[in-house]
Amino acid sequence: SAPRNCAATKNGRAPCDPATQQAMLTMVRCGTAGETEQAAYALANLSDSDSDNKVEIARAVPPLVAMLAEGKTARQRELAAAALANLACNNDANKTTIVLAGAIPPLVALTIGGTPWQMQPA
Repeated sequence: SAPRNCAATKNGRAPCDPATQQAMLTMVRCGTAGETEQAAYALANLSDSDSDNKVEIARAVPPLVAMLAEGKTARQRELAAAALANLACNNDANKTTIVLAGAIPPLVALTIGGTPWQMQPA
């Protein structure tokens, strides 16, 4: 689940404070396998429907694309794809950032040879 500093609101989403966002970015970039999965999961949830979170979390696109392309576990790649899909949904600026960060080749690879769970967000 999302870190505690990302408290739920009526609609289940709330902006994260900058320190928590930075901690999640650090975990995505250089955490253990479990930490990167937790951070990607939290980022996917936070960017699911809140447009403010999508703008704030867009800084995570490059490390999420790296996780998508080079993730050590299938779960890392799946969660990175889910986070990127949520960030792209209804946000043209994030779509452009994701494409420019090089996400298309690893997303295509997931649709061809990934697990069913990986193919869904890809």
